[in-house]
Amino acid sequence: MAHWYKNRLIVSGFADEDSKRISALVIAGDAGAVAGYNGSGFGSWIPRLKNAVPGAALEPVPYVAQSKGGKLFTGQMAGESNASGAAITTSCKEIEIAARLLDYGYSEKGHMMYNFGREGISYEMKDGVPTYTDVILDNSKNGGLSVSQEMSKYIRRCYNGPFEQDPDYLFQMYPLQEQKDGVTIWSQTDAAQHKLPLIVMTEEENKEFSEIMSDINTFREEKLAKFVSGQESLDTLNSYYETLKNLKIERAIEIQQQAYDRYLARQK
Repeated sequence: MAHWYKNRLIVSGFADEDSKRISALVIAGDAGAVAGYNGSGFGSWIPRLKNAVPGAALEPVPYVAQSKGGKLFTGQMAGESNASGAAITTSCKEIEIAARLLDYGYSEKGHMMYNFGREGISYEMKDGVPTYTDVILDNSKNGGLSVSQEMSKYIRRCYNGPFEQDPDYLFQMYPLQEQKDGVTIWSQTDAAQHKLPLIVMTEEENKEFSEIMSDINTFREEKLAKFVSGQESLDTLNSYYETLKNLKIERAIEIQQQAYDRYLARQK
C-alpha cells in the first residue's frame, strides 16, 4: 500500500476521507477503484455514474491478494449468529409492552413489516412472493436513492435486529447485475478458514481484552496511516511489532485463544 501511495494510486488524505467526498469522486468518474457497501454504496453509485459520465461503468473485481490469482486471507463473512441482541432491563417500567414489542418481530405480521414494509406501498404480493414496488426499486422515482437507502424509509431491516431476515428480501436487495456479480466475486476468500466464530469471554477476560485492544487499535490506526503515506519508513516495522508486544498483544491473543478453546469444547 505504501508503494501504491508513492505512485499516486491511493488518493492523498485517504485517512480523512468521508463518505460524501468518496461518493463525489466516484460519481464524477474520478476514481479508478473504490471499496464500499454493495447496497447503499454501489447501489447508488452505479446508476448515477452512468448518468453523469457516458460510457463509464463500475464492475466488481476480486480483492487484492499477495500473489496474482491468490485468495485473500479473510473477508466479510456473516456467521450463523452474531453478538448483537435485545434484552429487557431490570429498570424497565413496562415489561409486558417491551416483551410484546420484541415478540412482534417474530409474528407473521411483524415479519412482513420488518422485511417488506406496508403492502400496497413498499411491496405487493406477486405469485405468493412479497415483491418490492418501484418506490423501492426504481431510483428514477425515488430521488436517485439506492434500494438500501429507500428501504430504510419503510422497513425495519436490513440485517441485524430482533427478527428473522426473509430470503426474498435478500434476493431483491441487489437489483443490478453488478451487485449480484459482486456477491459471488467477493465471497471468494479464505474467510471460512480464518474468521473467528462467536466466541464468548468471561466478564474478567472481556474487561482485560477491551482495555488492551483499546490502546492497540489507537496505536495501529495511527501507524497504518503513517506507513502507507510514507510519513514513517517501513524500516521501522520491527519497532512497531515490538511496541505491540509491549502493549500486551500476546496476552490479547491468549485471551481469545482461551475463549476459542471453550467454543471448540462445546461443539463436541
